[in-house]
Amino acid sequence: MKNEIKFYSVQIKTDSEGNIKTEIRIRYKEFIDLLYSFGFRRYDIGKASIYIQIKNNIVKEQSITQIQDYFLNYLKSLPENIEGNVRRDGILEKIYSNPANYFCEKKLNLLMCDDSIEFNQDSKNSVFIYYQNGYVKVTKDGYALHSYTKLNKCIWENQILPREFQSITPEEYLQGVFSCFCFNIANKDQDRYNALKTIIGYNLHTYFETKLKATILTDSKISETPSGRTGKTLFCKSLGKIKNYCEINGKDFDPTYRHKYQEVEVDTQLVCLNDVRNDFDFELLYNDITEFLPVQRKNQQPFRVQAKLLITTNKTIQTNGDSSKDRCIEFEFSEHYHKGYSPEDEFGCRFFTEWDNKEWCNFDNFMLNSICVYLKNGLIEPAPINLNTRKMIEQTSSELVEFISQCIEECIIQLGLEYSKSLIHEKFKKEFDIPEKGHRYSNITIFFRHIRTFCELSVPQLIFGERSSNGTRLFSMKYLGSI
Repeated sequence: MKNEIKFYSVQIKTDSEGNIKTEIRIRYKEFIDLLYSFGFRRYDIGKASIYIQIKNNIVKEQSITQIQDYFLNYLKSLPENIEGNVRRDGILEKIYSNPANYFCEKKLNLLMCDDSIEFNQDSKNSVFIYYQNGYVKVTKDGYALHSYTKLNKCIWENQILPREFQSITPEEYLQGVFSCFCFNIANKDQDRYNALKTIIGYNLHTYFETKLKATILTDSKISETPSGRTGKTLFCKSLGKIKNYCEINGKDFDPTYRHKYQEVEVDTQLVCLNDVRNDFDFELLYNDITEFLPVQRKNQQPFRVQAKLLITTNKTIQTNGDSSKDRCIEFEFSEHYHKGYSPEDEFGCRFFTEWDNKEWCNFDNFMLNSICVYLKNGLIEPAPINLNTRKMIEQTSSELVEFISQCIEECIIQLGLEYSKSLIHEKFKKEFDIPEKGHRYSNITIFFRHIRTFCELSVPQLIFGERSSNGTRLFSMKYLGSI
Protein backbone atom coordinates (compact mmCIF):
# COMPACT_ATOMS: atom_id res chain seq x y z
CA MET A 1 0.00 0.00 0.00
CA LYS A 2 1.07 3.58 -0.62
CA ASN A 3 0.23 4.49 2.95
CA GLU A 4 1.55 2.66 6.00
CA ILE A 5 -1.81 2.84 7.80
CA LYS A 6 -3.68 -0.42 7.22
CA PHE A 7 -7.33 0.51 7.59
CA TYR A 8 -8.80 -2.92 6.91
CA SER A 9 -8.53 -6.48 8.15
CA VAL A 10 -9.12 -9.79 6.39
CA GLN A 11 -10.84 -12.83 7.77
CA ILE A 12 -10.56 -16.19 6.04
CA LYS A 13 -13.62 -18.38 6.54
CA THR A 14 -14.54 -21.86 5.38
CA ASP A 15 -18.16 -22.61 4.75
CA SER A 16 -19.96 -25.90 5.39
CA GLU A 17 -19.02 -27.15 1.95
CA GLY A 18 -15.34 -26.47 2.52
CA ASN A 19 -15.16 -23.37 0.32
CA ILE A 20 -12.70 -20.70 1.48
CA LYS A 21 -14.11 -17.16 1.61
CA THR A 22 -12.33 -13.87 2.23
CA GLU A 23 -14.18 -11.23 4.25
CA ILE A 24 -12.86 -7.66 4.35
CA ARG A 25 -13.63 -5.51 7.37
CA ILE A 26 -12.92 -1.77 7.75
CA ARG A 27 -11.06 -0.92 10.94
CA TYR A 28 -12.69 2.37 11.93
CA LYS A 29 -9.86 3.80 14.04
CA GLU A 30 -7.29 3.15 11.34
CA PHE A 31 -9.73 4.48 8.72
CA ILE A 32 -9.95 7.80 10.62
CA ASP A 33 -6.17 7.77 11.13
CA LEU A 34 -5.71 7.41 7.38
CA LEU A 35 -7.99 10.37 6.66
CA TYR A 36 -6.09 12.32 9.31
CA SER A 37 -2.80 11.49 7.52
CA PHE A 38 -4.30 12.99 4.37
CA GLY A 39 -4.68 16.28 6.25
CA PHE A 40 -8.42 16.10 6.93
CA ARG A 41 -9.58 17.67 10.18
CA ARG A 42 -12.73 18.76 11.91
CA TYR A 43 -12.58 22.52 12.47
CA ASP A 44 -14.81 23.99 15.17
CA ILE A 45 -16.26 27.49 14.94
CA GLY A 46 -18.12 28.07 18.16
CA LYS A 47 -20.76 25.34 18.33
CA ALA A 48 -20.59 24.72 14.58
CA SER A 49 -18.09 22.50 12.78
CA ILE A 50 -16.78 22.18 9.25
CA TYR A 51 -14.30 19.80 7.65
CA ILE A 52 -11.00 21.01 6.26
CA GLN A 53 -7.89 19.64 4.64
CA ILE A 54 -4.42 20.99 5.48
CA LYS A 55 -1.56 20.65 2.99
CA ASN A 56 1.68 22.55 3.44
CA ASN A 57 -0.06 25.01 5.80
CA ILE A 58 -2.75 25.68 3.19
CA VAL A 59 -6.26 25.08 4.57
CA LYS A 60 -9.23 24.27 2.37
CA GLU A 61 -12.82 23.66 3.45
CA GLN A 62 -14.08 20.23 2.34
CA SER A 63 -17.54 18.71 2.23
CA ILE A 64 -18.29 15.12 3.22
CA THR A 65 -18.69 14.28 -0.47
CA GLN A 66 -15.27 15.76 -1.28
CA ILE A 67 -13.64 13.74 1.51
CA GLN A 68 -15.34 10.62 0.16
CA ASP A 69 -14.13 11.37 -3.39
CA TYR A 70 -10.58 11.95 -2.18
CA PHE A 71 -10.56 8.62 -0.34
CA LEU A 72 -12.04 6.70 -3.29
CA ASN A 73 -9.48 8.21 -5.67
CA TYR A 74 -6.79 7.09 -3.22
CA LEU A 75 -8.17 3.53 -3.29
CA LYS A 76 -8.34 3.54 -7.08
CA SER A 77 -4.66 4.52 -7.22
CA LEU A 78 -3.67 1.35 -5.36
CA PRO A 79 -2.48 -1.73 -7.30
CA GLU A 80 -5.08 -4.33 -8.26
CA ASN A 81 -3.58 -6.88 -5.87
CA ILE A 82 -2.87 -5.06 -2.64
CA GLU A 83 -1.54 -7.95 -0.62
CA GLY A 84 -2.02 -11.69 -0.62
CA ASN A 85 -5.57 -12.42 -1.62
CA VAL A 86 -6.76 -8.84 -0.89
CA ARG A 87 -7.88 -7.10 -4.06
CA ARG A 88 -8.45 -3.39 -4.51
CA ASP A 89 -11.90 -3.97 -5.99
CA GLY A 90 -12.86 -5.98 -2.94
CA ILE A 91 -12.22 -2.95 -0.70
CA LEU A 92 -14.03 -0.67 -3.13
CA GLU A 93 -17.01 -3.02 -3.13
CA LYS A 94 -17.04 -2.88 0.69
CA ILE A 95 -17.14 0.94 0.62
CA TYR A 96 -19.63 1.12 -2.26
CA SER A 97 -22.02 -1.21 -0.47
CA ASN A 98 -22.65 1.33 2.31
CA PRO A 99 -20.76 4.64 1.86
CA ALA A 100 -22.91 6.45 4.43
CA ASN A 101 -21.51 4.13 7.09
CA TYR A 102 -18.04 5.59 6.60
CA PHE A 103 -18.67 9.09 5.28
CA CYS A 104 -21.09 10.63 7.71
CA GLU A 105 -20.90 13.25 10.46
CA LYS A 106 -20.71 10.68 13.28
CA LYS A 107 -17.60 9.13 11.74
CA LEU A 108 -15.92 12.25 10.41
CA ASN A 109 -16.47 14.20 13.61
CA LEU A 110 -13.76 11.94 15.02
CA LEU A 111 -11.23 13.92 12.95
CA MET A 112 -10.47 16.11 15.95
CA CYS A 113 -7.39 18.34 15.83
CA ASP A 114 -4.55 17.18 18.06
CA ASP A 115 -3.30 20.77 18.16
CA SER A 116 -5.12 24.02 17.53
CA ILE A 117 -4.69 25.40 14.03
CA GLU A 118 -2.88 28.72 14.10
CA PHE A 119 -3.65 30.97 11.16
CA ASN A 120 -1.35 33.68 9.92
CA GLN A 121 -3.13 36.96 10.60
CA ASP A 122 -2.66 40.66 10.06
CA SER A 123 -1.24 42.48 13.05
CA LYS A 124 -1.60 46.07 14.20
CA ASN A 125 1.33 47.16 12.04
CA SER A 126 1.37 44.68 9.17
CA VAL A 127 -0.88 43.20 6.49
CA PHE A 128 -0.33 39.96 4.57
CA ILE A 129 -1.47 39.42 0.98
CA TYR A 130 -1.00 35.99 -0.62
CA TYR A 131 -0.06 35.38 -4.25
CA GLN A 132 0.85 32.35 -6.36
CA ASN A 133 4.58 33.09 -6.13
CA GLY A 134 4.73 34.03 -2.43
CA TYR A 135 3.22 36.32 0.15
CA VAL A 136 3.63 40.07 0.50
CA LYS A 137 4.11 41.66 3.91
CA VAL A 138 2.97 45.28 4.02
CA THR A 139 3.99 47.83 6.67
CA LYS A 140 3.87 51.62 6.84
CA ASP A 141 7.36 51.68 5.32
CA GLY A 142 6.55 49.60 2.24
CA TYR A 143 5.98 46.05 1.05
CA ALA A 144 8.05 43.09 -0.11
CA LEU A 145 7.49 39.58 -1.51
CA HIS A 146 8.53 36.57 0.61
CA SER A 147 8.69 32.82 -0.03
CA TYR A 148 6.01 30.59 1.50
CA THR A 149 8.83 28.59 3.09
CA LYS A 150 9.14 31.46 5.59
CA LEU A 151 5.48 31.17 6.57
CA ASN A 152 5.07 28.80 9.53
CA LYS A 153 1.36 29.36 10.13
CA CYS A 154 -1.70 28.33 8.15
CA ILE A 155 -3.70 30.29 5.60
CA TRP A 156 -6.97 29.54 3.82
CA GLU A 157 -6.53 28.33 0.27
CA ASN A 158 -8.89 30.92 -1.18
CA GLN A 159 -6.79 33.68 0.37
CA ILE A 160 -4.20 32.95 -2.32
CA LEU A 161 -4.86 35.26 -5.25
CA PRO A 162 -4.88 33.67 -8.72
CA ARG A 163 -1.91 35.67 -9.99
CA GLU A 164 1.75 36.34 -9.31
CA PHE A 165 3.07 39.51 -7.73
CA GLN A 166 5.74 41.82 -9.08
CA SER A 167 6.82 45.04 -7.41
CA ILE A 168 6.93 48.12 -9.63
CA THR A 169 7.57 51.84 -9.07
CA PRO A 170 4.90 54.43 -8.18
CA GLU A 171 5.58 56.14 -11.50
CA GLU A 172 4.34 52.97 -13.19
CA TYR A 173 1.32 51.93 -11.12
CA LEU A 174 -0.05 55.46 -10.72
CA GLN A 175 -0.60 55.42 -14.47
CA GLY A 176 -2.78 52.32 -14.16
CA VAL A 177 -6.51 52.48 -14.84
CA PHE A 178 -7.51 51.76 -11.25
CA SER A 179 -5.44 54.58 -9.80
CA CYS A 180 -6.99 56.93 -12.38
CA PHE A 181 -10.44 55.57 -11.55
CA CYS A 182 -9.91 56.33 -7.85
CA PHE A 183 -8.68 59.84 -8.64
CA ASN A 184 -11.82 60.44 -10.71
CA ILE A 185 -14.29 59.19 -8.10
CA ALA A 186 -12.43 61.36 -5.57
CA ASN A 187 -13.51 64.41 -7.59
CA LYS A 188 -9.95 64.77 -8.92
CA ASP A 189 -9.04 66.25 -5.54
CA GLN A 190 -5.70 65.14 -4.08
CA ASP A 191 -6.85 65.32 -0.46
CA ARG A 192 -9.96 63.23 -1.16
CA TYR A 193 -7.83 60.82 -3.22
CA ASN A 194 -5.47 60.35 -0.25
CA ALA A 195 -8.44 59.87 2.09
CA LEU A 196 -9.86 57.25 -0.28
CA LYS A 197 -6.54 55.38 -0.22
CA THR A 198 -6.72 55.17 3.58
CA ILE A 199 -10.28 53.82 3.28
CA ILE A 200 -8.93 51.14 0.93
CA GLY A 201 -6.11 50.37 3.34
CA TYR A 202 -8.43 50.20 6.34
CA ASN A 203 -10.73 47.69 4.67
CA LEU A 204 -7.83 45.54 3.48
CA HIS A 205 -6.36 45.47 7.00
CA THR A 206 -7.88 42.36 8.57
CA TYR A 207 -7.21 43.51 12.11
CA PHE A 208 -9.96 44.07 14.64
CA GLU A 209 -8.30 45.20 17.87
CA THR A 210 -8.97 48.82 16.98
CA LYS A 211 -11.89 51.22 16.57
CA LEU A 212 -14.03 49.55 13.92
CA LYS A 213 -16.11 51.45 11.41
CA ALA A 214 -18.42 50.63 8.53
CA THR A 215 -17.59 52.31 5.24
CA ILE A 216 -20.62 54.06 3.75
CA LEU A 217 -20.31 54.92 0.06
CA THR A 218 -22.82 57.31 -1.49
CA ASP A 219 -23.08 59.87 -4.30
CA SER A 220 -22.26 63.57 -4.19
CA LYS A 221 -24.89 64.72 -6.67
CA ILE A 222 -27.88 66.58 -5.22
CA SER A 223 -30.92 65.07 -6.89
CA GLU A 224 -34.40 64.02 -5.86
CA THR A 225 -34.06 60.90 -8.02
CA PRO A 226 -30.45 59.66 -7.64
CA SER A 227 -29.58 57.07 -10.28
CA GLY A 228 -26.21 55.87 -9.02
CA ARG A 229 -23.79 54.31 -11.55
CA THR A 230 -20.96 56.38 -10.07
CA GLY A 231 -18.63 53.41 -9.46
CA LYS A 232 -19.49 52.41 -5.88
CA THR A 233 -20.11 48.72 -6.61
CA LEU A 234 -17.03 48.51 -8.83
CA PHE A 235 -14.95 50.01 -6.03
CA CYS A 236 -16.24 47.45 -3.51
CA LYS A 237 -15.59 44.57 -5.90
CA SER A 238 -12.01 45.80 -6.27
CA LEU A 239 -11.41 45.17 -2.56
CA GLY A 240 -12.69 41.64 -3.17
CA LYS A 241 -9.81 41.12 -5.59
CA ILE A 242 -7.44 41.33 -2.61
CA LYS A 243 -9.37 39.96 0.39
CA ASN A 244 -12.19 37.42 0.68
CA TYR A 245 -15.36 39.26 -0.19
CA CYS A 246 -19.09 38.64 0.11
CA GLU A 247 -21.70 40.87 -1.53
CA ILE A 248 -25.27 40.92 -0.21
CA ASN A 249 -28.19 42.54 -2.04
CA GLY A 250 -28.96 45.58 0.08
CA LYS A 251 -32.57 45.81 -1.10
CA ASP A 252 -33.26 42.37 0.41
CA PHE A 253 -31.15 42.88 3.53
CA ASP A 254 -33.14 43.01 6.76
CA PRO A 255 -30.93 43.76 9.82
CA THR A 256 -33.47 42.01 12.08
CA TYR A 257 -33.56 38.76 10.05
CA ARG A 258 -31.68 35.92 11.74
CA HIS A 259 -30.38 34.55 8.41
CA LYS A 260 -29.26 37.93 7.07
CA TYR A 261 -25.62 36.83 6.76
CA GLN A 262 -26.23 33.28 5.51
CA GLU A 263 -24.06 33.95 2.42
CA VAL A 264 -21.01 34.76 4.57
CA GLU A 265 -18.31 32.06 4.79
CA VAL A 266 -16.04 31.25 7.71
CA ASP A 267 -13.09 32.93 5.92
CA THR A 268 -14.97 36.00 4.64
CA GLN A 269 -13.07 39.22 5.40
CA LEU A 270 -15.21 41.87 3.71
CA VAL A 271 -19.00 42.09 3.52
CA CYS A 272 -20.70 44.59 1.20
CA LEU A 273 -24.36 45.50 1.68
CA ASN A 274 -24.88 46.76 -1.84
CA ASP A 275 -27.54 49.41 -2.52
CA VAL A 276 -29.47 49.35 0.75
CA ARG A 277 -33.05 50.59 1.02
CA ASN A 278 -33.81 54.28 1.57
CA ASP A 279 -35.13 53.64 5.09
CA PHE A 280 -32.06 51.66 6.17
CA ASP A 281 -31.60 51.78 9.96
CA PHE A 282 -27.87 52.05 10.57
CA GLU A 283 -28.22 51.66 14.34
CA LEU A 284 -29.21 48.01 13.91
CA LEU A 285 -25.68 47.29 12.64
CA TYR A 286 -23.81 48.59 15.68
CA ASN A 287 -22.91 45.16 17.09
CA ASP A 288 -22.14 43.73 13.65
CA ILE A 289 -19.62 46.51 13.06
CA THR A 290 -17.82 46.34 16.40
CA GLU A 291 -18.17 42.65 17.28
CA PHE A 292 -18.88 39.61 15.08
CA LEU A 293 -21.30 38.89 12.25
CA PRO A 294 -23.79 36.24 13.41
CA VAL A 295 -23.95 33.71 10.55
CA GLN A 296 -27.04 31.52 10.81
CA ARG A 297 -27.80 29.20 7.92
CA LYS A 298 -30.99 27.23 7.79
CA ASN A 299 -30.76 23.85 9.55
CA GLN A 300 -27.12 24.47 10.53
CA GLN A 301 -25.30 25.45 13.69
CA PRO A 302 -24.63 29.22 13.82
CA PHE A 303 -21.13 30.63 13.86
CA ARG A 304 -19.59 34.09 14.04
CA VAL A 305 -17.22 35.86 11.68
CA GLN A 306 -15.29 39.09 12.06
CA ALA A 307 -15.31 41.10 8.85
CA LYS A 308 -15.20 44.72 7.74
CA LEU A 309 -18.53 46.12 6.53
CA LEU A 310 -19.14 48.28 3.45
CA ILE A 311 -22.51 49.83 2.64
CA THR A 312 -23.46 51.43 -0.68
CA THR A 313 -26.49 53.63 -1.24
CA ASN A 314 -27.74 56.11 -3.81
CA LYS A 315 -29.38 58.06 -0.99
CA THR A 316 -27.79 59.00 2.34
CA ILE A 317 -27.93 57.07 5.61
CA GLN A 318 -28.97 58.78 8.81
CA THR A 319 -25.87 58.89 11.02
CA ASN A 320 -26.59 62.06 12.97
CA GLY A 321 -25.90 60.87 16.51
CA ASP A 322 -22.44 60.53 18.05
CA SER A 323 -22.80 56.73 18.30
CA SER A 324 -23.46 56.44 14.57
CA LYS A 325 -20.73 58.89 13.59
CA ASP A 326 -18.27 56.92 15.71
CA ARG A 327 -19.09 53.72 13.83
CA CYS A 328 -18.81 54.85 10.23
CA ILE A 329 -16.77 56.71 7.70
CA GLU A 330 -18.64 58.17 4.72
CA PHE A 331 -17.29 58.85 1.28
CA GLU A 332 -19.07 60.60 -1.58
CA PHE A 333 -18.39 59.53 -5.15
CA SER A 334 -18.05 62.36 -7.62
CA GLU A 335 -20.30 62.79 -10.67
CA HIS A 336 -17.46 61.81 -13.03
CA TYR A 337 -19.16 58.50 -13.88
CA HIS A 338 -22.88 58.16 -14.49
CA LYS A 339 -25.43 56.16 -16.46
CA GLY A 340 -24.18 57.54 -19.77
CA TYR A 341 -20.45 57.34 -19.04
CA SER A 342 -18.85 54.33 -17.37
CA PRO A 343 -15.24 53.41 -16.51
CA GLU A 344 -15.38 50.99 -19.45
CA ASP A 345 -16.22 53.93 -21.73
CA GLU A 346 -13.27 55.90 -20.41
CA PHE A 347 -10.60 53.20 -20.30
CA GLY A 348 -11.78 50.97 -23.14
CA CYS A 349 -11.87 47.79 -21.10
CA ARG A 350 -13.99 46.01 -18.53
CA PHE A 351 -12.37 46.12 -15.13
CA PHE A 352 -10.78 42.86 -13.94
CA THR A 353 -12.06 40.57 -16.73
CA GLU A 354 -10.24 42.37 -19.56
CA TRP A 355 -7.06 43.38 -17.74
CA ASP A 356 -3.70 42.08 -18.89
CA ASN A 357 -0.87 41.14 -16.52
CA LYS A 358 0.51 44.68 -16.59
CA GLU A 359 -2.80 46.18 -15.48
CA TRP A 360 -3.16 43.63 -12.67
CA CYS A 361 0.38 44.51 -11.60
CA ASN A 362 -0.56 48.21 -11.52
CA PHE A 363 -3.66 47.38 -9.50
CA ASP A 364 -1.87 45.22 -6.93
CA ASN A 365 0.88 47.76 -6.32
CA PHE A 366 -1.66 50.59 -5.99
CA MET A 367 -3.69 48.61 -3.43
CA LEU A 368 -0.62 47.64 -1.42
CA ASN A 369 0.56 51.24 -1.42
CA SER A 370 -2.88 52.25 -0.14
CA ILE A 371 -2.38 49.88 2.79
CA CYS A 372 0.97 51.56 3.48
CA VAL A 373 -0.69 54.99 3.44
CA TYR A 374 -3.32 53.77 5.91
CA LEU A 375 -0.80 52.13 8.26
CA LYS A 376 1.22 55.33 8.27
CA ASN A 377 -1.59 57.91 8.57
CA GLY A 378 -4.61 56.06 9.92
CA LEU A 379 -8.12 56.50 8.56
CA ILE A 380 -8.53 59.99 7.08
CA GLU A 381 -12.07 61.38 7.03
CA PRO A 382 -12.68 63.22 3.74
CA ALA A 383 -14.26 66.66 3.76
CA PRO A 384 -17.86 66.47 2.52
CA ILE A 385 -18.83 67.68 -0.93
CA ASN A 386 -22.63 67.75 -0.73
CA LEU A 387 -23.11 65.06 1.90
CA ASN A 388 -24.56 67.25 4.63
CA THR A 389 -26.76 69.17 2.22
CA ARG A 390 -28.11 65.91 0.79
CA LYS A 391 -28.79 64.63 4.31
CA MET A 392 -30.58 67.86 5.17
CA ILE A 393 -32.79 67.58 2.11
CA GLU A 394 -33.50 63.85 2.54
CA GLN A 395 -34.22 64.13 6.25
CA THR A 396 -36.22 67.37 5.96
CA SER A 397 -37.09 68.83 2.53
CA SER A 398 -35.51 70.92 -0.19
CA GLU A 399 -38.00 73.72 0.60
CA LEU A 400 -37.01 73.91 4.26
CA VAL A 401 -33.28 73.82 3.48
CA GLU A 402 -33.71 76.57 0.91
CA PHE A 403 -35.81 78.67 3.29
CA ILE A 404 -33.55 78.46 6.35
CA SER A 405 -30.37 78.92 4.29
CA GLN A 406 -31.87 82.02 2.67
CA CYS A 407 -33.06 83.42 6.01
CA ILE A 408 -29.55 83.09 7.46
CA GLU A 409 -27.89 84.50 4.33
CA GLU A 410 -30.22 87.52 4.22
CA CYS A 411 -30.00 88.00 8.03
CA ILE A 412 -33.73 87.43 8.42
CA ILE A 413 -32.54 84.97 11.06
CA GLN A 414 -29.38 86.18 12.79
CA LEU A 415 -27.37 83.60 14.66
CA GLY A 416 -27.52 84.05 18.42
CA LEU A 417 -30.79 86.01 18.41
CA GLU A 418 -34.22 84.70 19.38
CA TYR A 419 -37.26 84.66 17.09
CA SER A 420 -40.91 83.79 17.44
CA LYS A 421 -41.59 80.26 16.22
CA SER A 422 -45.04 81.13 14.94
CA LEU A 423 -43.81 84.14 12.92
CA ILE A 424 -41.10 82.15 11.12
CA HIS A 425 -43.52 79.28 10.58
CA GLU A 426 -46.10 81.59 9.03
CA LYS A 427 -43.46 83.19 6.81
CA PHE A 428 -42.46 79.74 5.52
CA LYS A 429 -46.07 78.66 4.88
CA LYS A 430 -46.78 81.85 2.97
CA GLU A 431 -43.65 81.62 0.84
CA PHE A 432 -44.24 77.98 -0.15
CA ASP A 433 -48.06 77.99 -0.19
CA ILE A 434 -48.36 75.52 2.68
CA PRO A 435 -52.05 74.96 3.59
CA GLU A 436 -53.29 75.26 7.16
CA LYS A 437 -54.02 71.51 7.23
CA GLY A 438 -53.06 68.43 5.27
CA HIS A 439 -49.33 69.11 4.81
CA ARG A 440 -46.60 67.91 7.13
CA TYR A 441 -45.34 71.46 7.55
CA SER A 442 -48.82 72.61 8.50
CA ASN A 443 -47.73 71.19 11.85
CA ILE A 444 -45.39 73.63 13.60
CA THR A 445 -43.87 70.84 15.73
CA ILE A 446 -42.72 68.90 12.67
CA PHE A 447 -41.48 72.12 11.06
CA PHE A 448 -39.18 72.94 13.98
CA ARG A 449 -38.14 69.32 14.44
CA HIS A 450 -36.75 69.53 10.92
CA ILE A 451 -35.07 72.85 11.66
CA ARG A 452 -33.32 71.12 14.54
CA THR A 453 -32.16 68.42 12.10
CA PHE A 454 -30.96 71.18 9.74
CA CYS A 455 -28.84 72.59 12.58
CA GLU A 456 -27.37 69.19 13.48
CA LEU A 457 -26.30 68.58 9.88
CA SER A 458 -25.00 72.07 9.10
CA VAL A 459 -21.28 72.65 8.65
CA PRO A 460 -20.09 74.11 10.94
CA GLN A 461 -22.72 72.66 13.26
CA LEU A 462 -25.45 74.93 14.60
CA ILE A 463 -27.00 74.62 18.04
CA PHE A 464 -30.77 74.86 18.09
CA GLY A 465 -32.30 76.44 21.21
CA GLU A 466 -35.90 76.99 22.25
CA ARG A 467 -37.80 78.41 25.21
CA SER A 468 -41.08 80.10 26.13
CA SER A 469 -41.37 83.71 27.32
CA ASN A 470 -44.68 85.31 28.35
CA GLY A 471 -46.60 82.73 26.33
CA THR A 472 -44.47 83.17 23.20
CA ARG A 473 -42.47 80.21 21.96
CA LEU A 474 -39.00 81.31 20.89
CA PHE A 475 -36.12 79.64 19.08
CA SER A 476 -32.52 80.50 18.29
CA MET A 477 -29.59 79.15 16.31
CA LYS A 478 -25.93 79.66 16.97
CA TYR A 479 -22.65 78.01 16.01
CA LEU A 480 -21.35 75.27 18.26
CA GLY A 481 -18.89 76.80 20.72
CA SER A 482 -20.03 80.40 20.24
CA ILE A 483 -21.03 82.51 23.23
